Amino acid sequence: MTSRAQRQLDRDPAGTSESAGTRPLVGDDAESTYWSSSVTVGSDRVVLTLHGELDLASEDALAALLTRLEAVPHLLIVDLADVTYGDSNGLRALFESAQRRRHARLPALLLSSPSTFLARVLCVLGAQRVFDTEHGEHCEQAAAPTVWYAC
Repeated sequence: MTSRAQRQLDRDPAGTSESAGTRPLVGDDAESTYWSSSVTVGSDRVVLTLHGELDLASEDALAALLTRLEAVPHLLIVDLADVTYGDSNGLRALFESAQRRRHARLPALLLSSPSTFLARVLCVLGAQRVFDTEHGEHCEQAAAPTVWYAC
């Protein structure tokens, strides 16, 4: 990790750094709502790996993390392979970050390896208006596109 990128990530007042760890989040069902993240910064890309549930309880923390990562001007790859659940509240942070990155002319935000369920949720939420798939497939053509990128 470059020292500049590390310094940018270290400015986190919430204490979410390279590996946020699994922790309950605030919400009506805080005891069963868990998520975690880890960040790897390379010379030209940042990989944000998410685990667990992306829902109302995780929305604010995920949005804050994505906003912090906008300070690092690299391609952002969000690995969704270990996300077990996602709804419109939790995924809204990804949509908004992709749009902010596009408007700020930052490198793209790529969604990688969503499960079949999560890919369908992305399609229902209109992800095709914000993201495209790696091979240009549209939601109707692909049950579970493996890579989505901001278009």
